[in-house]
Amino acid sequence: MNYKEQENKTIIVKEKGKIHQIHVENIMYVIIDTYLLTIHFANDKKSITLSKSLKNIEIELQDYFFFKIHQSVLINLKHVTSIKKDSFHYVLLKNDVKLYFSRRKWAEFNKHDYF
Repeated sequence: MNYKEQENKTIIVKEKGKIHQIHVENIMYVIIDTYLLTIHFANDKKSITLSKSLKNIEIELQDYFFFKIHQSVLINLKHVTSIKKDSFHYVLLKNDVKLYFSRRKWAEFNKHDYF
């Protein structure tokens, strides 16, 4: 995959009245819990939590090699180090975070030649 398409691309998000310009290549994964969406970054331990739907951010990132592995998790494929299986399939990200696929999303992912 050519991840160069992520370079110098940004999205704009609002968090607690502040506007953030986020570099797409620095997003490691996005997770939603109830109504709060958290964007986790690769370049540091910080994250941003905001009130936004996962669907909206998924649309913004759809051209940049992101994949929804679960109804609440969107990952940047650039930051995947391996895909493994214990009881279920999961991805291991560069910061050693383990995120699980839903069965349906694993079947969808497995149809494509991502890795």
